[in-house]
Amino acid sequence: YIALAPGDLFGYYQRGVANLQLGTAAGFTAAKGDFSKFLTLTKQPDEVLIGTKYLAIAQEKSGDLKESAASYTKVLATNKNDAESLFSRGMVYMSLKDYPN
Repeated sequence: YIALAPGDLFGYYQRGVANLQLGTAAGFTAAKGDFSKFLTLTKQPDEVLIGTKYLAIAQEKSGDLKESAASYTKVLATNKNDAESLFSRGMVYMSLKDYPN
């Protein structure tokens, strides 16, 4: 589908979700690329928020913990009460042994 409609941001979003669900290192790496591309194609605040959240998950799963923490921080800058992102960022910090105040 993406080959036929490379500008369709939802193709990248859907493929990113599918890649995450594979649960493999290759899937997590591919998901990072898909969500990054999705984020370059959208400017809608709600889409940026969900895309950044999924990117953070893919980064975390692929071992890019500092990048994941930064992505969760971006989500929290928009929605400071996002409990899932607060918890996930905390877990990433614990994995990094980085305990900010």
